[in-house]
Amino acid sequence: MSAIASNGQTIVDMGAQAAGLARTQTRGTQSLVMMQPRDIKVFEKKAIEEASLLGERAMYGWGAGKDRIEGPAWPLTKSLMRVYGNCSLDMEPVQDLADAWVFTARAVDHETGYSISRQFRQSKKWEVHGRHAEARKEDVRFQIGQSKALRNVALAFLPEWLVDKAFDAAKGNIRADIEKAVTTHGMEKVVARAIERAASIGCSEARLLAVMGRKARQAITVEDLIIILCGIKAVETKTDTLDDVFPASTGDSKPGNKLNDALGLNDAHEPGPDPTAPEDVPPADAGAK
Repeated sequence: MSAIASNGQTIVDMGAQAAGLARTQTRGTQSLVMMQPRDIKVFEKKAIEEASLLGERAMYGWGAGKDRIEGPAWPLTKSLMRVYGNCSLDMEPVQDLADAWVFTARAVDHETGYSISRQFRQSKKWEVHGRHAEARKEDVRFQIGQSKALRNVALAFLPEWLVDKAFDAAKGNIRADIEKAVTTHGMEKVVARAIERAASIGCSEARLLAVMGRKARQAITVEDLIIILCGIKAVETKTDTLDDVFPASTGDSKPGNKLNDALGLNDAHEPGPDPTAPEDVPPADAGAK
């Protein structure tokens, strides 16, 4: 007889698991998959490979100096969960409050039975820029909250040291791309095009400089450009909002899949394809901030 281990809304068939199969069941969905013992070294290699391909989609960040905050974005987190294997993400029914939605997400390890859940509160009054109908803006708010809830619990679930390695690989690849663009076109032009791209999402130069803690565009560094490009990508893909990524503390955001597209430069550099390009609006990015 198969023993069924239930964790909230996720069910694991332990009898099938012992036979090398895992039957998982969530609300309205059942799946039967062949289980292969997780190999951390294989996962580490795959995680770094995928992180390197994601480009500016891989991370979020804002601020300057000791106040700078950065971390893995939803596309990177989603990739890591997939290559980690033998695990699942699930979402409980959303709590619909008068002024906010409360999302509860859960991650389950089907090898060990370990699970963890996290909640995220998304305000219904969060400002969404752009000429969209109010219903569309509400959809954007909802899906941003969903993605953040899923990302938060996934990052709490995954081994921290492996997340750090993947994040460092992604950031290092973005830095290398920027440095190559600077070598080809010069820092002045690269910064100018980045500022133009920021303006296209509604972030003025004054606002951008204030967020980055710079008095003039000439002071912008390669490290700043990493944060700026990733912020533009987050707003463009609607994984975050302009006010979240580039908060308007003083003064008053469409890049492509490749760095030079994001900078508006030529195609001298052609990185590999993004294997986890998000949907029109991701199913649930900047997470645990």
